[in-house]
Amino acid sequence: ADATLAQGSRKQAMVLYRSALDMWSDASAELEGPAVAVLQIRRGVLLDHLDRHDEAVAAFQTAMASAPRWRETYASILSHVVISVPDIELAQQVWRRAQLQLTLPPEWKVYFTLWIDIIAVRAGGAPVPQGAELLRRLGQSPTWWGTLAKFGTGQLDYSALLGSASNLGEQTEAHFYEGMRRLSKGDASGARNQFRRVLDTQMVSFFEYEMARGLLRATSSPTGGSL
Repeated sequence: ADATLAQGSRKQAMVLYRSALDMWSDASAELEGPAVAVLQIRRGVLLDHLDRHDEAVAAFQTAMASAPRWRETYASILSHVVISVPDIELAQQVWRRAQLQLTLPPEWKVYFTLWIDIIAVRAGGAPVPQGAELLRRLGQSPTWWGTLAKFGTGQLDYSALLGSASNLGEQTEAHFYEGMRRLSKGDASGARNQFRRVLDTQMVSFFEYEMARGLLRATSSPTGGSL
């Protein structure tokens, strides 16, 4: 369905998305725990593709309830919202629930906060105030995620961030978050250039890679003239 949509065949893509949704829904009775979360996240993404956002939100809420301590649940939902319907209310709910998990590593608190900030910008609002405070606190760490937090609060520029990257994965993240920064400033062209740099790294297992690809795809759609 994704490939068909990318080729411009929206009607056929919708048929394929509905078929995929039916398959996931049929499997729901056989699963429990984290597996239910995976299924409901998949359903939520498909429902959004089918312009059934209210049902998608319900699926994401079920996913969080099924695996409340599983980081992947929150990461998958938030990264999806970054590139789809910028539902800031849903994003804030996911962010708050994630922050309440005592086992959530600090680096993921940084990533989730950076993601919710761009969702807020895409939704036409301002970054979450609690998020800025969290980034300032975590920015005191000498780690890579501490450096990202400093970048997120404007204490570092892109060149300093990229210069601090010690491997290709960190360079990928630097490119992506600079793209996000440019997007927040209204520089859609500059953001797209950064997202292309992300794809050039071929770090396909990174959430940033998938989000960059999704944002680029959104701008090339018939109705997506800007980010």
